[in-house]
Amino acid sequence: MNAIETGLYSKLSSSSAITAKLGSAKIYNLVIPQGVSLPAIRFFYSGGGEENLTPTRSVNTLYGVVGVSEVSMKDAGEIADLIDACLHGGTLTISGWTNQFWTAREGLIRFHELDEAGKSYWHAGAYYRIRASAS
Repeated sequence: MNAIETGLYSKLSSSSAITAKLGSAKIYNLVIPQGVSLPAIRFFYSGGGEENLTPTRSVNTLYGVVGVSEVSMKDAGEIADLIDACLHGGTLTISGWTNQFWTAREGLIRFHELDEAGKSYWHAGAYYRIRASAS
C-alpha cells in the first residue's frame, strides 16, 4: 500500500490549485501533525487490496481523502472540490504497478468535530477507488 499512498500524495501535491488553497503541500497520510496550520488534506486507507482474479497481479483499493478546515464546512467543501478535480478520472504514478487504470470518487465524507477546548474542525471529501495492475 505504501506505493499507492506515495502516488496519491504525489498526485495531490502536484496540483497547483490544491497547494494554493492550502498555502503549501499540507497533505498527510492518516494524521495531520500537531502544530500544522489548517487548512490541510488528510488521506487514509479504507479497504480493499489484492484482487487475485487473474494470474496478473491487480489491486482494488479504497482511500478516504478529505479537506480539513477550521473556518467552515464551505471551506472544507472547496478543498474537497479541488481534490475531486485532481483525482476523479485521473491516474496516479504507482511504483511497481505498470497500469493504474482507475481512480473514481465513490461515497462522500462530511463531518464536524470539536476538540476538548471547543474548537471546530470541518471535514469534507470522498472515498476514492484506486485500481492498478502489474501489466
